[in-house]
This record gives sequence, C-alpha cells and structure tokens, in this order.
Amino acid sequence: MSEWKFEDLEVKISDGIGWIILNREQKYNSFRGQTYSELQRALQALSQRADTAITVLAGKGKFFSSGADFTEEREAPKDQYEAWVKFRSRLEFATAAVTRAVIDHPKPLVVLLNGPVIGYPAGLVGSADLIYAAQSAYLHCPFSTLALCAEGNASYTFPLRMGPAVASEVLLFAKKLSSAEMLQSGFVNAVFPDDVFQAETEKLLQRAVKSCSPASLITTKRLIKENVRAQELQTLQRETDALTERYMSGDPAVAFKKLMQRNASKQRASKL
Repeated sequence: MSEWKFEDLEVKISDGIGWIILNREQKYNSFRGQTYSELQRALQALSQRADTAITVLAGKGKFFSSGADFTEEREAPKDQYEAWVKFRSRLEFATAAVTRAVIDHPKPLVVLLNGPVIGYPAGLVGSADLIYAAQSAYLHCPFSTLALCAEGNASYTFPLRMGPAVASEVLLFAKKLSSAEMLQSGFVNAVFPDDVFQAETEKLLQRAVKSCSPASLITTKRLIKENVRAQELQTLQRETDALTERYMSGDPAVAFKKLMQRNASKQRASKL
C-alpha cells in the first residue's frame, strides 16, 4: 500500500489477503496515540481494496500487544469540563474510532495471536470473526486493577465468545486466560504450537482465499453482523461513556503511576 505511510504498522497485500501487522516490537506492540489512528486508517483502506478477500491482524515479535503505552500522560485536569474534553476526545479518536472501524469492516477479519494480548487490544480482538492463537499466547484484561472498565466492546463480545461465567472472571477479576483456556472457552478457533504457528495459519488462510468466493464471504459476514450490529454500536457508546467517567475520576492516573513505579522497581532489582 504505497499510498499509505505507516510507522507503527506494517500493511501489505499478498495473494488476496490484506495484512495489518503491529510493528512496535521493541515496545511489545503497545498502543500509543499514533497506533490507533494508523490502525483505523489501515482497516478503512483495506475495506475498499478489490484485491483482498480477507483482512488479517497480527503482531510482530513475541507479543501480539502489551496494551497501552504507559508513557503517555493520563492526569485529569482539575477543571471538570477540561477533563471531559480531554478524555472524551482522546477516546473518540483512539479506542472508540478503532473499535468502530472493526465493527464496520466488511471483510472477514482474522486475528492471529502470535503472543500475549493485554488491555484494550485484548478487548478489541473479541470483535474479530476468527481468532487463531499460538501456544504461548495468553489474554489479560487488567481493567479493574487499573481503575478502568471494559473496553473494545469486550463487555458484549466476551460473554458471547467465552460464556458469561468465564467472561466475568476475565473482565471483573482480571483472570488471565492461557491459550488452552481460550480454546476451551471458545474464544479462539484453534491453537497451534509456536514453531509452526505462522506456517499453519498462512496455510489455513490461503486455503480459504482459494476456495471461497470473495463476494460470498462479504455477503455472509454482512448477514451475520446485521443481527448484532446495533448491539455492538450501543455497547461501544456505553463503554466510551463509562471510560470517560473513569478517567475523569483521576483513579486510573493513580493506578498507572503505581504500576510504572512497580515496573521501575523490578527493572532496578533485575540490574543488581
């Protein structure tokens, strides 16, 4: 896609498949402001391409994504209106925009969990049509431990994909799910050993592209999504409202600061 320039992503087209690869390997593919805007643009661009039938979202390196970039400022302004404008605009043009782009994406969206997925990206992948995981992958949504709430439409998609009991443990008590647990709960379609994950998933995707009509894929996905799209959009609105309130409380800024301090202490201890 020479017409687009990306820094945080690698976007390419190969044999009928549009690939979006999170490409901040040194930062464990954490999401910063630029990552959200690039991911939204890439999804929208690939939705218009006539030479792709399937869109794939994957990560480069050992992680699919470690979640939010903790180095970005999260303090709440003292003025309530300024706080609302700051956090609402940040959410609308970041997490909410990407979630909406996933909801609106017309082609089958396949997520390849090459490694762990944490936080907002973990919530987001629940909206994919198919998910395949490497054996080393795990899913972790530490929303409650960071004084946040469910995001990425996880409050809707997780109970549907993994059942309400497991979803409640994951979203409320921040339970970490291994790849085996994700498979057992139905969250992912299949799990492959790490050393053959790339080869097996590429083989699976190529088989689908060669055997399935692109128009049929898009039509069938539309029929599936028409049953749930209104609920997806309502959930996105509710989660964005709730996240705005959470950020305005100032509690997440305190939680993120404590987490950064703990991580810094662990790094210092490891050097001794």
